[in-house]
Amino acid sequence: MITIVFEIIIARQLIWIFKGITTVKINATEIIVQKNIASFNKYKSYYIEEIEAISIESLFFIKALNKIPLFGKAYTGIIANFKKDSESIVITYRHKQIELLDSLTKDEADLILNKIKYFLDKDN
Repeated sequence: MITIVFEIIIARQLIWIFKGITTVKINATEIIVQKNIASFNKYKSYYIEEIEAISIESLFFIKALNKIPLFGKAYTGIIANFKKDSESIVITYRHKQIELLDSLTKDEADLILNKIKYFLDKDN
């Protein structure tokens, strides 16, 4: 029974990562990232006032490869050159670095970053 529950949780996480339609709503108080999939709906919410930093990073999901001696940075660089949608919006939220959105083009990432920065500046 425990393994079945564990497999369901893993399957839902994999579906969250690879499938679905992502919707982002940004307002003066929070950022809501919602992913709709036929079988379920999942959302994550982040309060604007608790965001400590925000940035755009290329290939955030394979950032650990940079720590591999000699080949890590070269491998990440090669992927970045061929992958057009490799940008991620990364926030520091409650002292943790969180990837808010991934697989964005540079223009999409800039647009979302500017919108979030607008509300961050407005809040201060």
